[in-house]
Amino acid sequence: ITGIEAIAPRILLERSAKGQENWVFGGSSGGEVTTATPGVGKPFTMDKAIFSGGALTFIDHKAGTRVELTQIEAAVTIPDYVGRAQMDMAAVMNGQAFKAAMTVGAFQKFLDGRVVPMDLVLTAGKADLAFSGRAGHAPLEAEGDLTADMGDLAAVAALAGAAAPKLPEGMGARDVQVKGKLTVTSKGSLHLRGGAVGLDGNSFAMDADLTTAGERPKLSATVTAGALDLAGLSGGEGGGS
Repeated sequence: ITGIEAIAPRILLERSAKGQENWVFGGSSGGEVTTATPGVGKPFTMDKAIFSGGALTFIDHKAGTRVELTQIEAAVTIPDYVGRAQMDMAAVMNGQAFKAAMTVGAFQKFLDGRVVPMDLVLTAGKADLAFSGRAGHAPLEAEGDLTADMGDLAAVAALAGAAAPKLPEGMGARDVQVKGKLTVTSKGSLHLRGGAVGLDGNSFAMDADLTTAGERPKLSATVTAGALDLAGLSGGEGGGS
């Protein structure tokens, strides 16, 4: 495929409460598409696909979630069906603009939901995040090196659909830096190993685990720190309220 251009597309992806997905055709999903349909399962390459002024809505009735992207500007290249593929995108989510660049090392396996080599860079406002390692989407799994500058917490929180946390001075009010080995499991838990966390000039070494199963998330961590400036927690030198 030499090129595809979609101008102002409106895309709706939907998963039913029973797990059926409206982008899968044939079999129990309905329609007449089968493995015998011409083109199905055939390898291909694509010089470039361009999406301009697009909008994407993903509704997951099973999980009870809804994600909407607007003002999508994206370019996708697939020079090798079994090799590397690249996507560059800018969009708006929850009123917050962001940019993302993603490279997958094995396109066919990624389509099949397998864990493959992946590099991802995400920026929102003055915040940026970089991940290099391996990841898959069905289910969501990842393992690799994380580097994040989340000083612009308002932008990060907006993407997550939450209010920006009001952190005190010395605990992330101005600057939040995170580095380490990140693992995301298929059960929705997150694990940070060899983590280096910087909060407004205070430095911490950290191993942390976040589990999301059950009624409430649970965070447990082992933290090591040197001298800390915690004046912001007590109203400055001399105490206070």
